[in-house]
Amino acid sequence: MTDPELPAELKSEPMAEAESWQQAFQWLRNLFVVVLILLVVLSGSLNLYLYRQVSLANRQLNETRPGIERMVTDYQTKTFPVISTVVSNLQGFAKANPEFGTTVLNRYLGSNSLPATPAPKATPPAPAPASAPPPSKPLSK
Repeated sequence: MTDPELPAELKSEPMAEAESWQQAFQWLRNLFVVVLILLVVLSGSLNLYLYRQVSLANRQLNETRPGIERMVTDYQTKTFPVISTVVSNLQGFAKANPEFGTTVLNRYLGSNSLPATPAPKATPPAPAPASAPPPSKPLSK
């Protein structure tokens, strides 16, 4: 038995549909490549921008660090001793005059008292341990 002949329009229809699918697939593939290229360009631009911002911040930090260190040293050597002397004199006066201590001194100093020495220079914090064991409970008798 031989296959009957198909009309010409039925023969070309599957070929046209396959070609249409191939064109759509090629269009999506090209779109994907364009999006990938744009993503690479955008991420590169963002990285360049962030690198420049970090460089600028480091440069500004290095420029201002000596001035800040000078101000801290000046506070520790000149201002803090004067403030400590004034506060200790006020506290001594408050001991002799309780009314002053309860009204004025507590109002403006409250329970705040100056430390015996100025605060040490800030040091970077130590890295936190990976996992700390839970605190142990004291044994009760």
